[in-house]
Amino acid sequence: KAAMREWDSFEISTGNERLLWHWQDKWLVIRAANFIIGGAENAPNSADEIARAMNTAKFWRAWAYFDLVRTFGALPLVTDLNVDYGMGLSSIAVIYDQIVADLKDACNLPKENKNGLIPYVTVNQDPNSGAAHALLACVYLNMAGWPLNKGAEYYNLCKTECEAVINGGYYYALYDDYKDIHSAKENFKNKEAIISVYYSRDTGEGDSSLMCRGGIM
Repeated sequence: KAAMREWDSFEISTGNERLLWHWQDKWLVIRAANFIIGGAENAPNSADEIARAMNTAKFWRAWAYFDLVRTFGALPLVTDLNVDYGMGLSSIAVIYDQIVADLKDACNLPKENKNGLIPYVTVNQDPNSGAAHALLACVYLNMAGWPLNKGAEYYNLCKTECEAVINGGYYYALYDDYKDIHSAKENFKNKEAIISVYYSRDTGEGDSSLMCRGGIM
């Protein structure tokens, strides 16, 4: 966990043991998202299902680029499967513009995600509109400060997105007892988890299981 603390301070050393993971895995997410976005319209599904698949992919692409740009700064901006391996780097501002555009589309996701397109998805694994608003709030908060320094306007945009989550009638709420956040009992209906990526498919034994330690955004 000490390695991850460097991301909180924006002071990531080149020898950080998690640095390669941040680079490799996020590009895998972007490639998968681009595959869905580029091909979903050819799928034999309803218009609503196609829109949901595309906006879910845009959520995860935005999430991946948000992690990359905060870690590495200027990046290649790849938004389709036709990759030009000689492309230059897009500026931090351009990367953030793409993130915002993707998340604005993702805000059109359904409010509820309890019966997602994937049968095994639980209540907080499949992005919904609330998750998109929450991530967009975090993006605006970062844009307000270093390195873009957009200031008060973006703090206000962050506030608006937070209010969309707070007042949106979602299932999110705070637990009275902190230990319930990572309890087996609450695992598949965690009301504090806006979006979760679990470490394991297996539930395991009690509150110490890896499945109960899902990442909470």
